[in-house]
Amino acid sequence: MNTHGAARALSTRGRASIRIVDGVTEEYLASARKTMDAESAAQELVERTGG
Repeated sequence: MNTHGAARALSTRGRASIRIVDGVTEEYLASARKTMDAESAAQELVERTGG
């Protein structure tokens, strides 16, 4: 279930790094396109970018 605001923690094994970016990364958009229909992915982009 992909619910806006549902994620609160991320568990990882091994090394991880965090990078703060402005906007939405291409990697996120590519992932969204794989798991959502086109309309849902477009709506997610609008919500994440504020319009």
